Amino acid sequence: MNATYINNQKYYLAIFDSKNHAIGLYYSLQKKGIKKFNLVSAPCQLKEGCNYSIKFENLDDYKTIQNLIPNNNIGVELYEIIRKNGRKEITKIETPI
Repeated sequence: MNATYINNQKYYLAIFDSKNHAIGLYYSLQKKGIKKFNLVSAPCQLKEGCNYSIKFENLDDYKTIQNLIPNNNIGVELYEIIRKNGRKEITKIETPI
């Protein structure tokens, strides 16, 4: 896992149906040399249980994740996180199927 954290005030999380999907996709990104993603724990308010998500800064980078999902058969939800005054504002982003 990459220990570097994205320090911007706004970032995005792709949260998957299972932690295995998140881990597998993250390692696929790493094997392709794509280093602008981080594997992080999914916030409890978004996904119960121990699950992971992929964190990234630019919404356009979500296309890279989508291109690695075979036949669009992995469930994924996309969220925008904005930190304001020490609090997180979380917004679900609807994505086309």
